[in-house]
Amino acid sequence: MYITHVTRNDIILGFLAEYSRKMAEGRDFEASLVLCGRKPRYDIFPETKDMIKSLNAPVIHAEMSTYKAMQEIQMFTPKLNIDDTSRVQHAVDHYEPYINFDLLLQRTSATEGGSSWDLPDDYGIDVKPL
Repeated sequence: MYITHVTRNDIILGFLAEYSRKMAEGRDFEASLVLCGRKPRYDIFPETKDMIKSLNAPVIHAEMSTYKAMQEIQMFTPKLNIDDTSRVQHAVDHYEPYINFDLLLQRTSATEGGSSWDLPDDYGIDVKPL
C-alpha cells in the first residue's frame, strides 16, 4: 500500500504507469494507492481522476491529511476473529464463490504442476472458476 498526497502527481502517475504495464503483461498487481487531501482545498486533478477511472486502478481517496490517514491505518483494529463464528461464516459465504480452489492448491503445492495433497474427489467444496 502506498500513501501520498493528492498533489503528488509524479507519484500518482508513476503508480498508474506501473499498474498499466503489469496489466498489459497479464501480471498480478498487488499494490494499492491511498490519496490523501482535504476537500475543497486539495482534490485530485480532473485529468488524473479520469486516468484512475479509465484504468480501474486500485486507488482510493481519503479526505484527510496524510498524517491523519497514517494514524488511522496504524490504529486500525481488525474486526474479524476466529471466535466470532457468525461473522467468520458470513465472510466465508461471501468470498467462497470467488475462490478457485484448484488454482490455490496448485500454487501452494510442494510438487511442480500439481497438488502434493491427497484430497478426496468430494471434499465438500463447489469450485467455481474465476
